[in-house]
Amino acid sequence: MIVEIKISFPLRQYIPSSVRRLEGGKWDIPKGTKVLKMVEMLGLTEEKSKSLLLLVNGHHVDRERVLDDGDCLHVFPLISGG
Repeated sequence: MIVEIKISFPLRQYIPSSVRRLEGGKWDIPKGTKVLKMVEMLGLTEEKSKSLLLLVNGHHVDRERVLDDGDCLHVFPLISGG
């Protein structure tokens, strides 16, 4: 199944260059792949994923959500301030 991945610029420094070149493209992943597994496939650790905002098709999702064919996963760092 095919999903599209978009990674926020500040996170690109954590992604291995071999994976970074695939960012923004379509990925062929196994059916039943969860968001957390996709984040790990990007080279981000599970610990790092706890500080990410994950959107699928524009909606905030849990890391355990199963991706569907045609989904678009956006990965952003959480931002705090005051």
